[in-house]
Amino acid sequence: MTSRRHGLLLLLTAVVGWAAPAGAGCPVDGAARLRDTRQEMAERALAAAASGDPRCVDKGLALANVLDLDPGARACVAAEALQAGDGDLHAFRADLEWRCGRPRRAYGEALAAIGDDPEAALGWLVLARVLAARFRFSAARAAAERAVALAPRSARVWFTLAEVAAERPRRRQALAAYLEHAAAAGEPPERIAGARDNLLLIDALGDRPVWVVRRREVPGRLPLEPLAGRPGTLRGWLVEIAVGGRRKVSALLDSGASGLHLAPTALRRVPMEVLTRGTLFGGGGSGSHAVVRGLLDELRLGPLTFSSALAVRSAGSLERHGAYQAIVGLDVLASAGVRVIVDPFTREVRLALPDAGGEEQGDPLAVDPWPEGEEGVTLYRVAGQLLVEAEVETQADRRRALLLFDTGASRSLIDGGLLDEMGQRFRRGSRRASAYGGQLELLGEVPRLQLAVGGSRRHLKGVGVIDLASRSRITGVRVCGFIGLDLLARHVMEIDLGRGRVVLRPRGGRSRR
Repeated sequence: MTSRRHGLLLLLTAVVGWAAPAGAGCPVDGAARLRDTRQEMAERALAAAASGDPRCVDKGLALANVLDLDPGARACVAAEALQAGDGDLHAFRADLEWRCGRPRRAYGEALAAIGDDPEAALGWLVLARVLAARFRFSAARAAAERAVALAPRSARVWFTLAEVAAERPRRRQALAAYLEHAAAAGEPPERIAGARDNLLLIDALGDRPVWVVRRREVPGRLPLEPLAGRPGTLRGWLVEIAVGGRRKVSALLDSGASGLHLAPTALRRVPMEVLTRGTLFGGGGSGSHAVVRGLLDELRLGPLTFSSALAVRSAGSLERHGAYQAIVGLDVLASAGVRVIVDPFTREVRLALPDAGGEEQGDPLAVDPWPEGEEGVTLYRVAGQLLVEAEVETQADRRRALLLFDTGASRSLIDGGLLDEMGQRFRRGSRRASAYGGQLELLGEVPRLQLAVGGSRRHLKGVGVIDLASRSRITGVRVCGFIGLDLLARHVMEIDLGRGRVVLRPRGGRSRR
C-alpha cells in the first residue's frame, strides 16, 4: 500500500501541482458523478490520498487510478486492490475492470454503482460500454444518454454516446461535444484525431445513406481461395469482390478489420466519390496510415450487392506482394442482415438468415448481455474489433484475457505485457511480420503456448510476442493478443454478429445452413 500510495501521490502532484485541503467528509465523495473536470478530480483525489482516514485514502487512490487512463496491468492491479464499498468505489472498480478487459466484472460493478447512487455517471458510462460491446445497442444508447444527462462536461461520456447513437445528427453533436472537452480530459491524441475524422465524414455524408443492400440472395455461397504461406501454413482466405460493379479484385476476409479497405490498384478505372482525407490508426508499420474515405456506386460480394458502399482507400498496397487488393471486414457481410459461416474445409463462405429473435430491449437495467443457453463463444465488439475471451496457458501460469478474433492473421500473437505478468520468459529479438500498412514489429517469441477458446484448445509453438499497449490505449480496453488461423483454420466458424456469438466446429462437425 505504501509504495502504491507514494507513486500515485507523485502522479497527482505532477497533475495538479499542489494538494487541495480536505474539507468535511471525504473529498472524493460523489466523484463518480463526473461533474468535475479532470483537474478538479485530481485535486480531490490528492487531498483524499493525503488524508488520515483509511477509507478516504482508499477512495482517493482508486480515483487516482481511474484518472490514469492507460489500460492494462495497472488497471487490473488497481481493480483487485479495491474492496467492496459505496457507489463511488463500485463505479471506480467498474471502470478499471472494463479497461482491464474483464467485461463481466465491469457489468456487475456498474450495476452495483447505479444501485447505490443512480446519479453515478461513471456507472452508467461503463454500463453503456459493456452493452454496446455485447451488441445491445438500444440499451447502450439509453445508458449513454443517461450518463450525458448527468455529466455533460465529461469527454468520455460524449465519446461513448457518439459510438452508439442511432441518428447521424446526434452522433455529430456527441463528437463535437467530445472534441470540446477531450484535450482537457487527457484523452489519447489518436482518439481525438479519429473523432475529428469521423466528424468530417459525417458532415461530408450529410443525410445520404451508406451500405444500402440492393441484392441479397440468401442462403448463398461465396468461394474461398486459400492464401498460402510457408509450407504447411495458411496466410489468409481470399474472396472475390466486384468494385464499382465491374472491376474484380481479390480481398482478404478479415474478422480483425472493420469495413472495406481498398488499395489504389483496386480502383483503377473505377470512380470513387472522395469524402474526406484522414488517418487510420492500427495495423502495422508506424500504426497509423494516411487514408481517403469515399463512396462507391456499387460493390458486389457473391450473393450480396450494395450501393453507396463506404470505402477506405489506403495510400499504398495492402499486401507487399500484391496477393490481394482489398480487405473486407465481417461487418460488411453482417450489415446485410446475414449469419456468416466460414468453412475452410469446403472452401466457401455460406450466408444464412439469422436466427429469429425478439425485439431488442431498450432498458439498460433489464437487458441481459449474456443470456443463458446460447450456443458458442461470446463475441465483444470494441472500437471495431471483434474480441473473444480466451484462456492463455504457459509453463508459468494460466490467465483469461480478451484476444482479437482475427481471420486476417496467419498466426496467433501474444502481448509481452501479459507474459511478463504471468512470469513467462520469452526469447527476445527483433522480428517483423506483414500487416496492414507495413511491417509489424515483434518483440520476440515464446517457445510454447496453449490457447483455448470455448471448447477449442490448441498447443502452439513459436508464438510471436507483440506490444499491444498502444492499441489498448486507443480503444480503451486491454487486448492481450490475436487468435489467428493457426487455431481458427481448423474449424468451421459460424459467426452471428446480431447475437454476438461465434461457434467453432471441428472438421466433420455439423453446421447450420
